[in-house]
Amino acid sequence: MVRFSSALAICLLACSNDYDSFSFSSNSVVATGGAGRGGSGATGVAGSPPVGGIGNSGALGGSGAGQGGSIALGGGSSGGTGGTLGGGAGGGGQGSAGAPSCGAGQKQCGGQCVSASDPLHGCTSLACTPCELPHGIPQCANGQCSLLRCVDGFDDCNGDLADGCEAAVGSIQACGGCGRACSTQSSLSAQCVAGACEHDCSMGFADCQRPTSGPDDGCEVDAATDDRNCGGCSNNCTLQGANGGFSCSGALCGCTDDLQCRTSGGLAGTCDLATGRCTCGGAECGTGEACIRVQGSEVCGCNGGSACVVGQSCCDTPLGCYDLSSDVSNCGACGRGCPAGQSCVNGQCG
Repeated sequence: MVRFSSALAICLLACSNDYDSFSFSSNSVVATGGAGRGGSGATGVAGSPPVGGIGNSGALGGSGAGQGGSIALGGGSSGGTGGTLGGGAGGGGQGSAGAPSCGAGQKQCGGQCVSASDPLHGCTSLACTPCELPHGIPQCANGQCSLLRCVDGFDDCNGDLADGCEAAVGSIQACGGCGRACSTQSSLSAQCVAGACEHDCSMGFADCQRPTSGPDDGCEVDAATDDRNCGGCSNNCTLQGANGGFSCSGALCGCTDDLQCRTSGGLAGTCDLATGRCTCGGAECGTGEACIRVQGSEVCGCNGGSACVVGQSCCDTPLGCYDLSSDVSNCGACGRGCPAGQSCVNGQCG
């Protein structure tokens, strides 16, 4: 009897301690993420009622449900049947807004739909990195970044897309294109301006065409004899005088026969073949002048107007009278300018 009482006391004490330790209070844990798993119940003790412990609630997850813990509390000497209480189902996590659905020929970059062939967002259906070509304007071709054109002042001379338009083409060695050097033909000096070579020419030559493609032609005009570019570009001798106009000789416009001096009927002007100048009403005219009638008198005139003062010559371009011996823009000939920084002395730039 004593033994039985002692055993019973021990059992009651053990059961009481286990009951306190494994009460029905929930030990829930809150988390954000995937499926939660409930905590296991307390271990059963022999002789206790076959009641299952309560499993912890499932964690808050993106999609899973909490799984209740399974326990068995033993009853009697042979152990009881384990009870099972499922933990609370895990709530769905808070998700981000769905990505936009892009149409045909588009892709998603930075959360928005853009053209799949826009060089600002790459040229493939997957990449969003913009095409970058130094000094070049990119385009998409066959799903690849390619060069549309170079910006002004640069060119792609090595054909390597990686370095874009690598060559500066604003020098006299490469003016407007790769290897396009300014010509030295009858040129004292040159500069590259907007892809064209501009020359300061030797006396008697002029740079009138200034091409921007193909080989440069230097000072291509023989301004000493060209009737329409006499002394300088566009100084047109044929627009001065009469009867077909004057001719160009020695970079100056002058007459070659008497009729060229008579701009209207009833005039009797003559041409001095030695100088190429007209004589009107007994007075020798200046270079480029012809005879006109003013209030019944035959006098010299420049391009149909008043005559130039002594020491000046009559030019078609630029239109007017200029001292060719000292005018820096018409030095030695109409339209022949001196290089920057030089002056005109006795018709010579220096």
